[in-house]
Amino acid sequence: MDEDAPVDKLEGVIIVKKGFVSIDNTPVKKVILQKSNMVKVLRNTIEEMGYKHWEADILFSNRYTIDLKKDIVEGKLKVCWIDIETARAETFDEGYDVNKNHFPDIDDADQVICCLTTKINNDVQTWLCGPTPLEGVRYFRYEKDMLEDFLKYYYTECPDLISAWNLDGFDLPYLINRCMKLGLDYKRFSKTKDVWTNEFKGKKEFKTFGTIQFDLLPAYKLWRKYGNLPLLESHSLDFVARTVVGEHKVDHGKSMSYLWKHDVKTLVEYNIQDVELLDKIDKQ
Repeated sequence: MDEDAPVDKLEGVIIVKKGFVSIDNTPVKKVILQKSNMVKVLRNTIEEMGYKHWEADILFSNRYTIDLKKDIVEGKLKVCWIDIETARAETFDEGYDVNKNHFPDIDDADQVICCLTTKINNDVQTWLCGPTPLEGVRYFRYEKDMLEDFLKYYYTECPDLISAWNLDGFDLPYLINRCMKLGLDYKRFSKTKDVWTNEFKGKKEFKTFGTIQFDLLPAYKLWRKYGNLPLLESHSLDFVARTVVGEHKVDHGKSMSYLWKHDVKTLVEYNIQDVELLDKIDKQ
């Protein structure tokens, strides 16, 4: 755009580079914005201010390959496999029956995330909260502190893709809703801290910009369908793992509340094994 256009302090502008000229030798400068969807707004603003702009209509993907070709490194996607475990907050109350299984309300996020595991490339990290510490994990007494540490780690690692078994139907929306409930900055699930929310047929949907959401459950169903493979009796993670890789989830026969209160070692092993199965099924 025109070199004299006062854009440095406008919303979304992160870098301004001077010293360029247009095809007709007009002094111009290059402006880099935080997000591609801000280009149109800035373009209109510049026109209203009486200045000109050049090449502001080029698709951002093309702009990137033109300007930063030398910075595009070939390699594998940085994938984050993730799995969470939840339990009732009353688990440690006297008289509470920990043998009962209670599926959490996803929208209300009414249960504590007591344990979660990620695997990014080959790095496995597990978080645990509650009154019982365990060596070898990132342990926190309180859930809020645990999730804050997880969000810092996730945002710093900045994965290209996040995946789970029923990611869009449970793990991701529950994590986001739980973080919202605890007053945590859930927008760190996005590289640009931009999380889109939509409600469809009474159900919330989330999109984390800059990070691909790949739900392995529907993906595997489609893979079997278009691969002309026979239908499975079940699409549970345990059944698919037994069928595809000959392994299974950790058999414990207890509720999550029971494990959280009496056997955190098995709880962690169960959580880690789920994440390892995701990775193995994908590789298979």
